[in-house]
Amino acid sequence: MQMPKVRWVFNGIFRTTPTSTLPLNRWIGILILSGLLFGCSGATRLAFVPMKSLLQTPDRLNLEWEPVDHLSLDHKTRLYSWWLPASTKETKGSVLFLHGNAENISTHIHSVRWLPEAGYNVFLLGYRGFGPSEGSPQLPDILKDIESAARWINIRTPDTPFFVLGQSMGAALAVNFTAAHGKTYGVQGLAIDACFRGLPNMALTTLSRSVITWILVPVGWAIMPSDYDPEDLIAKISPTPLLMFHSQNDQVIPYQQGRDLFERAKAPKYWAEAKGRHIQTFEDKDAQHALLTFLRDREI
Repeated sequence: MQMPKVRWVFNGIFRTTPTSTLPLNRWIGILILSGLLFGCSGATRLAFVPMKSLLQTPDRLNLEWEPVDHLSLDHKTRLYSWWLPASTKETKGSVLFLHGNAENISTHIHSVRWLPEAGYNVFLLGYRGFGPSEGSPQLPDILKDIESAARWINIRTPDTPFFVLGQSMGAALAVNFTAAHGKTYGVQGLAIDACFRGLPNMALTTLSRSVITWILVPVGWAIMPSDYDPEDLIAKISPTPLLMFHSQNDQVIPYQQGRDLFERAKAPKYWAEAKGRHIQTFEDKDAQHALLTFLRDREI
């Protein structure tokens, strides 16, 4: 795969929070129309809103990095990801980062740009269909991409503790992956931020916000696929330690959905109050400290 072209914007000044918070609300309506026309499989395709252009590369942020050209576990879809090696003498662990449903790794990098300086390698997975990665994003295929990244990390750093960090849709994917394959790939801790209970719940929440769309609530609930709902899988994370973040000011995914998920999870589990709006969590030093404590001690 050739090195992708990077589209520089904003005169080199990049926002610290991706704009993917808006699409996460908007795609619910599209999902419903898609589900009516094509069934639930069509709906899962439109749960993702990829951006093909890269807005920056890590060197723009003064980060050491490597482009990673790898095959998904379907052995035919080429993926483009980034590897950020720890910048400290001692490497404390490797973190697989799974971002939200929109844009790509070039806009979500700000959530993890601080981890190499703290001693952690970071693998930013370029999902299929996102950025230069080939294919079309849909479930369950995208879970094969996550396995490919986990395998790459296991080979690259076999003696280093391995963790998974997901935000929003990436948090839901992280729950799916860790519940099914965490033991296989040696996941020693899972941290998730702003996770939702499931697609049907998000359809209910979003449609209920407007008097125009509330009549579609029963339809939305009925056609949303529930095979990958975190609420049905999160109990299977145990005995892998789990850390959950959610902000009461999250304008996209209701705070109560995070609390409900936490109640369904089994020990060892830990809760950290996030600050700010949707996926702004790691702009806050207290959240960074909580995550580093968890990665170091598997508890907070």
